[in-house]
Amino acid sequence: MAKIIIIDDDSDLLKFMTACLKDDHDVVLAASGEEGLVLAKTTPFDVVLTDIFMPTKDGLEVVQELVKSFPQSKIIAMTAEMKGGKTDFLDFAMHLGAAAKLAKPFTSETLRQTIDEVLAL
Repeated sequence: MAKIIIIDDDSDLLKFMTACLKDDHDVVLAASGEEGLVLAKTTPFDVVLTDIFMPTKDGLEVVQELVKSFPQSKIIAMTAEMKGGKTDFLDFAMHLGAAAKLAKPFTSETLRQTIDEVLAL
């Protein structure tokens, strides 16, 4: 059982992801990048899932701070495709140190598979 924090300002997505993961993992939720970073500083997490686009502190800032302060944590960056085509934000998050990426919307199967893959690293 891995300890996972999910950082996203979308409450419906947080509920969906919690329902998908709660039976197999210890899941903690954060509704903002700031809240997620505070939690990460007080509790070690095996996996951090963070949205890219959030008010105040975005996911790219979260990835940078986590990689610097907690290099052992495996980070999964998430965002939706932007109108007009594929976005490079997920690739940029990988360049910053994220271990994996998830394009929204995703299925529960894809979510669990991605977490299993990063835990195996």
